[in-house]
Amino acid sequence: MINKDFFLNGLKEQFEEGDADSLTFDTEFESLDTWDSLTRFSIIAFINDDYQIIIGPDDFKKLKTPQEIFDYISIELNNT
Repeated sequence: MINKDFFLNGLKEQFEEGDADSLTFDTEFESLDTWDSLTRFSIIAFINDDYQIIIGPDDFKKLKTPQEIFDYISIELNNT
């Protein structure tokens, strides 16, 4: 089981300070000023490092909020 607070804090570390401070589970990534390919890569690496889950680019593009990433990880962890 993933700890939601730990996950969100880890996700916030992938963003610049201003966006990190406002990040919630309902935030749409595309609404953030610092949302770019480098941030996407950082999030994918964070998920791989912390949860040992690889998200392909096509699957990742479908995930629009931290909640959707959290749900994706939870499902993947339950399937292993």
